Amino acid sequence: ICDELRNVASKDQVEEVLLGSIRHANAEVYELSRSNSEMEGMGTTLTLLLIDNDMMYFAHVGDSRAYFLKNGDLEQITDDHSLVGELVRAGTITEQQARVHPQKNILTNAVGTGLTVKIDVLQRIVESGIILLCTDGLTSHVSEEEIVEIMSREASLEEICSALVDKANQAGGQDNITVVAVKCS
Repeated sequence: ICDELRNVASKDQVEEVLLGSIRHANAEVYELSRSNSEMEGMGTTLTLLLIDNDMMYFAHVGDSRAYFLKNGDLEQITDDHSLVGELVRAGTITEQQARVHPQKNILTNAVGTGLTVKIDVLQRIVESGIILLCTDGLTSHVSEEEIVEIMSREASLEEICSALVDKANQAGGQDNITVVAVKCS
């Protein structure tokens, strides 16, 4: 990605590089899952952040998430590509019901599960706050209120990430838990 971005002149071109990179990853994972019987049906989620001067770009597939914390308010930037995500957006179930829904882990979109992949690309102007990228291993076990409390501590980003992972593990930690935080000033 880095080499391709060096010659990019516009925001649209940045998005195209991100889309192309994820499409390439999708093809590689899909081919591996088809050529190796032990990996048949595998796929993954992806939430990517690129900060370029005054813009933030998010590319997203699946149910890993991007959040933005500013002044104690946590905003979910990405939409989950999952069955319960669709039910919440349709107003069929609430966020609280989604957290305990028996089909909460059914993805409607993932990298490597098909020849093509639907990719959400979002862009925002950089502003002061903290960006959090995380897998559902965190959000399945830690509420948004708890995430805000931990992210609002006077601590380094490394300490915040460790505290979030610890909290998810204490609450059951049944899935992989990946957490990345970026501070924008």
